[in-house]
Amino acid sequence: MTSWLLSQILPVSLLVIMLIMSHKFVLKRLGAIGQYSLWSLLPFTLLLSFVEFPSVKAIANSQISHYVVNGQKQIQGLVGSDWLLWAWFAGAVIFTLVIFSLGYKASTDKSLEKIDKNSNHFSTQLSLPKSLSLFSSEEITSPLICGFINPRLVVPVDFFDKYSEQEQRLIIAHEVCHFLRKDLYANFFAVSLLILFWFNPVIWLGYFRFRKDQELACDSQVLSNKSKSSKLIYSRALLKCAQSGGQLSFAQLQYGDRQTMTERILQIKTMRPVSKLMTLTAISLGMLASISLSYAGSEGSAHDHKAEQKTEHHGPHPVMRIEPKYPIDAAKNRITGFVQLAFDVSSSGDVNNISIIESSPIGVFDNVATKALSQWKYKASINGSKQSTVQLDFVMDEPKKNIEHIKVTP
Repeated sequence: MTSWLLSQILPVSLLVIMLIMSHKFVLKRLGAIGQYSLWSLLPFTLLLSFVEFPSVKAIANSQISHYVVNGQKQIQGLVGSDWLLWAWFAGAVIFTLVIFSLGYKASTDKSLEKIDKNSNHFSTQLSLPKSLSLFSSEEITSPLICGFINPRLVVPVDFFDKYSEQEQRLIIAHEVCHFLRKDLYANFFAVSLLILFWFNPVIWLGYFRFRKDQELACDSQVLSNKSKSSKLIYSRALLKCAQSGGQLSFAQLQYGDRQTMTERILQIKTMRPVSKLMTLTAISLGMLASISLSYAGSEGSAHDHKAEQKTEHHGPHPVMRIEPKYPIDAAKNRITGFVQLAFDVSSSGDVNNISIIESSPIGVFDNVATKALSQWKYKASINGSKQSTVQLDFVMDEPKKNIEHIKVTP
């Protein structure tokens, strides 16, 4: 888990920085909806980290590869702990508890009151989806959508007195747009990224930029077919929200954030139609760039790793290697040995048809070596590999690197 997180810091951070820095340029040319759509490149890039790009060349397996299993290090590992993992885990747990506490506070709002569809207030609104209920609350200053299982549209208690009927309809349409577009799930993914990368300030900046882009995209969608007078009415409603003094919530970007309101009003003034083809082209180019970078990164990493291991390993090199667990009794008695194994590698990189060529002492390390090798993953290739060989050397003290080692064979 720690290694995956560390490996994703750079690509995710670079993507978020690019989206933030290019925001004004993209917003001007693709519009708010196009800008918001580009955030889909983030989950796409994360998914690419689990994709293995196939190699055109078949894997060579002319010589046996050697890997050292250090029993002393495993014993020390049992006593100590990976402090990086524990530090990340502690932060993630605290952050998760904060999120759940905010959700619990919202769900236990005593001032929350359901507005019946037959009431006079409801009749002034656009018809809501059947699965969406309307509530009012004294605890909020701007409308919001909440709830995964039982979604609710919650408005302030003074909502119907503060806004005109036209303003109410446009605001409700905005929130319904969030609901129909499944923005709650997009926000859940964004918060999940915050939990995973809570230590990365770039992700925090990206989160707030993402939420603002989400609001801009909803505005654009609601006002796409509206008249100039409707846009003016909507802008006036935003100004009223800004004057209400609403604050930027941790999990909900409310109407009342003044900086966001200013940006939204300015965007409404400059709103113009954008070709869907242009937006799809931009997203496609972004996806191709992500794929190219991921492929180049995997190839470069494999090349560098191969160069580092050139003097010790031959044949197929695993892209994921599970360390065998040193048998406890063997470690206590400081028993050392080796296991030579033969195996096949499928075109997808999976290991199968494992057999033991030779082991010493016989039967001591055979099971742990076979179990570990079955979980190894090799680089995908068109033809795979047959009868590859590997030797796992089980040692208690790793040889010193400044001493020359010569292997003598009969």
